Amino acid sequence: MDERRLKYSNDHQTRSKMNPCFPVPLILLTLILQLCREGSGYCTEAVQSMVKVKFCPTTKQEWETAAKRKNCDKIATQQTCSDPEDFVYHCVINGFQNETLEVCAPQKLETGRCMEFNVGGGVIQSHSHAPCDKENFPNCTEVYRSSVAYNYQGCYEIVYSNRMSTSEKPKQENGKIIPAVLISVAIAVCAVIVIAVFIIWRRHKARTCEDRNGDTSKDPEEQMNLIPGTGDKDQGT
Repeated sequence: MDERRLKYSNDHQTRSKMNPCFPVPLILLTLILQLCREGSGYCTEAVQSMVKVKFCPTTKQEWETAAKRKNCDKIATQQTCSDPEDFVYHCVINGFQNETLEVCAPQKLETGRCMEFNVGGGVIQSHSHAPCDKENFPNCTEVYRSSVAYNYQGCYEIVYSNRMSTSEKPKQENGKIIPAVLISVAIAVCAVIVIAVFIIWRRHKARTCEDRNGDTSKDPEEQMNLIPGTGDKDQGT
């Protein structure tokens, strides 16, 4: 009995040395993360194709022009996120409602919300804080494809309005700064004018004084000769 136990123990230790279990959790973790990403729709090619734009297309023609420029067909056959025909051009808002994004991604069927591109999740999805409203803002239908988001400009207006609100503060600050600058410039101009007038006045006064000093510095005889008739009388006497 003891010999069997000893043999079992030795065999178990030998198998443990030959097949270490330490790397197993890392391998399992990697596989789990990969499966989670695939299950959630994470698309690496979509994230790599994403760019920020100021505005999204407003018409079908503009959408097609932008799609042609983006050329999602080039990577559609190389990506593994969806069928090539479903990997198309999109222009949607981001999750923070402060950017509009162009991206090549699998198109989705949306129900009752604006579309967004989740950068962290690498997927086109519904925006939880932007529900559609048939009458109010943002206006969009209950069901639509992400590839026709240009029909629902109200979703883009969320971003545009947020941009306007964030840009108002600098404008207000500039409004306070501009009058102060104008006042400073006006004061400087007035000071220059006053100094120029003062300098001209001083020069004019200096010239006048020089002329007067020149007249008083002449000899009395010369001054008498300048008086009409004085010189002739002296000569006659």
